[in-house]
Amino acid sequence: YVLLDKTILTMESVCKKMDPDFNIFKNAKSIVSEVLKKEKSFSKLKKDTLKRLENINDLIEDIPQNFSEILKKLLKNNLEVKFFHKGLDDFIREMDKATNRIVFGLIISSTIIASSIIVKTGIGPSVRGVSLLGLSGFIFAFVLGIWLIYGILKSGKL
Repeated sequence: YVLLDKTILTMESVCKKMDPDFNIFKNAKSIVSEVLKKEKSFSKLKKDTLKRLENINDLIEDIPQNFSEILKKLLKNNLEVKFFHKGLDDFIREMDKATNRIVFGLIISSTIIASSIIVKTGIGPSVRGVSLLGLSGFIFAFVLGIWLIYGILKSGKL
């Protein structure tokens, strides 16, 4: 409705520029009433009602036979229900991406925490008082972080 309102207002402003005396609602009233008469005419209403009644009649005729078949399958423990999900593959793919990013972020954060502990405790060989093992952990986390950021920016979804 908002887009329809916007379209009508845009159309009215263009028409007003071409003809300052133009009134869109006055001109549209006759067209709208004509369309409504066609859509809500008695013959169309009658035709639609008869078609719906025929569909209901067909459904009522088929119900006993269908119910009987379902009941037979149910009693024989042979009733199968099949579900087909449409569009679920895209959802699963997006969830996999999100999960991978979360796991990747956890690996990076745990590497940073472990490297901080190693640097603080001074475990392993060190150069100028900095643990090489801790420093290599920070470098590894930095590279993984850059890779994660690149992957996010490449997909265009933050």
